[in-house]
This record gives sequence, C-alpha cells and structure tokens, in this order.
Amino acid sequence: MPSKKKLDIGVWVLAAFGIIVVASFWSIVSPSKETLLVALGLSAPSSLDRLKTTTITIQDNWMGMSPASPIKAHYVLTQGDGHFDGQADFSVGGRERKLTASRRVTISQEAVASFLEVLADSELGNWRFDCIIADDYPDISITVSSNAGTVKFHTTSSCEDYIPWTIEIDGRPYITNSHNPAQALRQLKLFMAPGTLENLIQQAKW
Repeated sequence: MPSKKKLDIGVWVLAAFGIIVVASFWSIVSPSKETLLVALGLSAPSSLDRLKTTTITIQDNWMGMSPASPIKAHYVLTQGDGHFDGQADFSVGGRERKLTASRRVTISQEAVASFLEVLADSELGNWRFDCIIADDYPDISITVSSNAGTVKFHTTSSCEDYIPWTIEIDGRPYITNSHNPAQALRQLKLFMAPGTLENLIQQAKW
C-alpha cells in the first residue's frame, strides 16, 4: 500500500435535490500510463500479439426506487484462440418478481484491446469527489487479470459517468476522475448480449 495522507476535505449538501458531494485531496504518487498498460495486459498499444490479458470480470449493479431494482449485470470473459469467450448473467427485480437471463458471448481480441486502451487512458490523479444522489445507487467494478498482475476499477458514485473511480493495481489504490472507464464499459457492452438486460427491465415494469 502506498503512503497517503488526507490533506483537505470539503462537503456540500444540496438537500433540495437530494445530492451529497464530498471532495478530498490525497497525497498519492500516481504510476505512469505505461505501468497501467502493462498491468492491463497491453505491453504495447494496439499490439494484439502482445495482449497478455487472461480474464476480464465485470459487475454492473444498480439499486433505486424502481420495480426493476436491483438490476445486476455480471460478465466473465476469458481469452481463447484469437478471441475472448464468456458468459453474461442478468437479473432484475426482487424476490416477488425476479427475472433472470444468461447468454454466452464471444468478443474479438481487437474489441477487447480497444476496450483496454480506453481504460489505460484514464488519467490518474490525487484528488477525488464523491457524488451521492438519492434513489440512484450504482456499484460497478471492472477487474482485469493478466500475466503482469490484476487491475480493478470500482465506483459507487452517482455522478456523470460514475466519476470518480478508484483503481487498484495489484492491491495499490489510485484515483481517476476520468470518463474513460464508463466509456470503455459502454464500448464493450455492445458485444455482450446487447438488449437482453433492457428487455428484462421492461418486463419488470409491467
């Protein structure tokens, strides 16, 4: 764990809108982009023959005041011969009316490499703010394992694109206020049973 010291904190509460924003500054020395590239399994950008990523696990959960809540989308992808294979598991609703679906997915190495490059462009910083909006509770994690180690992106923020995200590289925590993790996730979802979760949500509302 790197040494870190909290230097300053600010708290703003916008009660009328049900929004809480907490800002803080941490003295964390950020690694270089090259370090993040290697940890994600990209020894060099756009070099498919050097893609060392072995497994990608994504948990995309949400809770709020909705008949479809809680909404869960879990994905596990493993590198195969020239592509990534895996499964997408979806569930919506509670115990009274829980709807589920599972789909097998196959994604090209090119699509996965593009996803990883967007993640790697997440600028690491030493300050963060947390945004909590009433009735909007996401909980998202993206875990990438490679021969070089493990990187985990995680957020519970209600702000745009779920900023900020924490990034753990082999257990060491960092911070990013970048839109890239959310952008990368949207990009990869286009190949992971698109429309399945949306159909379940519509069914749960009726």
